[in-house]
Amino acid sequence: MMIVFITFWQSVVISIIAHAVYKGRDDVNGSRDATEWSKQAQSFLICFEMFAFAIVHCQVFPTEE
Repeated sequence: MMIVFITFWQSVVISIIAHAVYKGRDDVNGSRDATEWSKQAQSFLICFEMFAFAIVHCQVFPTEE
């Protein structure tokens, strides 16, 4: 439950940061805006965090008895 709660607030903070930084700026092709950047950043962070949690999980709960 805590992971869902923290992930939600992480996405809110990333969205606020993205909209504060971009403020209507577009990429060279005009295809990258604050919403798209925040979605990509959130996806990257979740993948990275789940990898780290998997490693920690293996250390905390080893396969040996």
